[in-house]
Parts: sequence; structure tokens; C-alpha cells
Amino acid sequence: MDFKEQIRKNNHSLFLSIVRIVTFYLSDYQKTFRFSLADGLIESPCDPLDCDVELSSEALHYCFTHLWGWSTLRINGRLQAPKSRNARFKRFVMLGHVAQLNNFGIYMGWNGAFVRFAVNYLGEKIRNRYITTHHI
Repeated sequence: MDFKEQIRKNNHSLFLSIVRIVTFYLSDYQKTFRFSLADGLIESPCDPLDCDVELSSEALHYCFTHLWGWSTLRINGRLQAPKSRNARFKRFVMLGHVAQLNNFGIYMGWNGAFVRFAVNYLGEKIRNRYITTHHI
């Protein structure tokens, strides 16, 4: 089963609707691609500076082969977020979060593990926003 099928099979489509199309500039091929959970990875002409992330095809293959690959890639620094104001690195990060959760056995759906994760995550975001807003 490929990455796209695995993510779609294990997670509820309502929650997956927050995962946007991610554009990649593959530096070793000097080509741009886009990935969506509907279409998978396809070549797509785009200005490399407008892509969401730049990396090698080997690094991207590792992500699509291993659910933990997204976390590994962010740690080992084998990627670069383009400096263009049009780049949306958060889209790459969101796709990686879904893969990482699935790697931990947490699937986006109406299950206890995901609901606990979502409540804790939102609670932390609200606390951080409150602390920042109120200069605590």
C-alpha cells in the first residue's frame, strides 16, 4: 500500500480535508511536483521559489516510504523552506504531522486517542495565545 492510500485508509476524510496540496522542488531533478491525497505525487510546473519545500528525491522517497520519515527529515535538515513569500511550508508540516501521528498509532477520526490529542493540542495553543496576549 502506498503512502497516499495508507493515510486515506487510516484517517477520516473530514479530518484529512485540512491537509492541503503540498508543492515540492526536487533539487536533484530540478523539477517541481505537487502531492495531494486525491492525486498522489505528480509533476507540476511551478516556480521553485513558490514551492512549499525544497528537498532531494531521495529524502522525499524516504518520507513516502516510512511514516517516521517526515520527522526524521525535519530533524536531519535535509530540506529547505523557500524564502519566497508565496511558499507555504506549513502545508508540508501538516502532512508530516498526519504521518507522524499515524506512526504513533493515532489516527485522525472519532476515536479516543485522536480526540485526546486534539483537545490537548488546542488547549496548548489557547494557553500559549493567552500567555502571549496577556504578557504572562
